[in-house]
Amino acid sequence: MGARYFRKRKHNAILLAFLSLLVTWGTIYSQDKLKAGIEAYRKGDYEQSIYLLNQHLSQSPYDYDANYYLGNAHFQKQEFKEALRAYQKAYQKKVKTELLYQMGLAHLQLGELEQAAKYAQEGINSKGSKSDLAQMHYLL
Repeated sequence: MGARYFRKRKHNAILLAFLSLLVTWGTIYSQDKLKAGIEAYRKGDYEQSIYLLNQHLSQSPYDYDANYYLGNAHFQKQEFKEALRAYQKAYQKKVKTELLYQMGLAHLQLGELEQAAKYAQEGINSKGSKSDLAQMHYLL
């Protein structure tokens, strides 16, 4: 084993450390975008929320919270089809009664009554809290 072998191993170790640092930085950067996007949503800055959440989703496309809040931001802007696209991605990750309610509302806004009823029924069947059930009955 000569000097060339050790130089190559050292080069590979440095490259691996650099790549690991990039991945860690990317994850932290993406999480910052998620937090900032949710905060922008809570402040009513839906355009900024959409921008930041889309940046986060470019790294983590099926993040439940990012897709849920992205859908909510589009919903607030009355962009119901875009809201449903985001809600569908969240739905693929996990099913929560809050999501089912929002999906039902978006379908209701689009005049898609059968779809709204479908998500309302799914929410009722999910055995959520009393307030969740009341919301689902509202959709029906």
